[in-house]
Amino acid sequence: MIEQQKAKKIVEDYGCSSLAAITLLSDKSYFFSPSGKSVIAYVPKGRGAIALGDPIGPIEDRQEVIVSFQQFCQRNDWYPAFYQTLPDDLDRYISLGFRILKIGEEAIVDLNNFTLQGKAGKNFRPSINRLTKLGYQVSFYQPPIANDLLHQLKSVSDE
Repeated sequence: MIEQQKAKKIVEDYGCSSLAAITLLSDKSYFFSPSGKSVIAYVPKGRGAIALGDPIGPIEDRQEVIVSFQQFCQRNDWYPAFYQTLPDDLDRYISLGFRILKIGEEAIVDLNNFTLQGKAGKNFRPSINRLTKLGYQVSFYQPPIANDLLHQLKSVSDE
């Protein structure tokens, strides 16, 4: 629990991707940089340790935390992997021996300007109407999102 509190502080101070909050879910383990200023949230799977996104912390700590994580994985006989990294550090990952595999891209929707009205929303309306008739609804929650709600949403996401 102390590790999660330490990770939470780092995420609050430095988290800037949409994945940052997800790194705090209870299924994650944490690797901290030697300086203690950065964190990598990961899940051990088989012979791998899969990190969710890039390390979180000050940019000047980035190289050291990745190298230290590689060494940590080597000591545990794991292969390190970073899932859903931002493009900013691709050259750094390559220089450290990682291979890059593009799986997809994250969609970013400007909710302030998104509309289902007019020509722009015509392809969405039939799906929305069908889901509404089936009893589904959409709710918006402003951050920070309570842990209880995150755990409820996790089961929906996992399903």
